[in-house]
Amino acid sequence: MSDHVSSARSDAPRRVDLAIARIDAWTVMKVSFLLSVALGIAMVVATIVLWLMVDAMHVFSQIEEFLQTVGAGRFVDLLDYARLPRVISYATIVAVINVILLTALSTLGAMLYNVVASLVGGIKVSLMDEWGHSRKGSAHAGPLRECLCACVCACLRVGYPRR
Repeated sequence: MSDHVSSARSDAPRRVDLAIARIDAWTVMKVSFLLSVALGIAMVVATIVLWLMVDAMHVFSQIEEFLQTVGAGRFVDLLDYARLPRVISYATIVAVINVILLTALSTLGAMLYNVVASLVGGIKVSLMDEWGHSRKGSAHAGPLRECLCACVCACLRVGYPRR
């Protein structure tokens, strides 16, 4: 991790080069769990909305009529698997499986990144302060910049160079 600060003038933007050397697997697991739960809820809601739209267009009744017309009445019982309660159950099962898989895979990915980063040094990131050090008329740029850089560095678990 190298801290390279370049400033030709006092109002030039400051640039800090950092390396993401380690990602906390526990944090990744918590965030990925919450995001995958949100994705699962969205998937179940989208499934319900899609089913209601298809049902409002009378697709299921037309399929049933078609099967009766062609003499395949015994296949009408298969439409019971397309009723709303069963469709919601299927979507919920798929959502739960997705939550488990996405959480496990993202945590595993963070662990693999840590192993690879220990070998090659991680990903290099350059942070730049666009406000400058002593820009006129921006009294809040200094504290805001300090808070922003400290938050980013805390999330990346790297040291923040103080002035």
